[in-house]
Amino acid sequence: MAALCLYRHRWKRIRYLYNFTRNLTGKYDYDLVVIGGGSGGLACSKEAAQLGQKVAVLDYVEPSAK
Repeated sequence: MAALCLYRHRWKRIRYLYNFTRNLTGKYDYDLVVIGGGSGGLACSKEAAQLGQKVAVLDYVEPSAK
């Protein structure tokens, strides 16, 4: 059951990021767009930035009630 919840949560994040990026109308120009701000995504974006690339990192976080 936990795997099913995790699967649904991932699809919710993917749909959110897809809708967000679909609404970008050419205002931005990046060499690399990283989806996910985990350790791998941040390491990849840091390495690319150090090599002079223009990088965007997209991540989805559930808003807290506070």
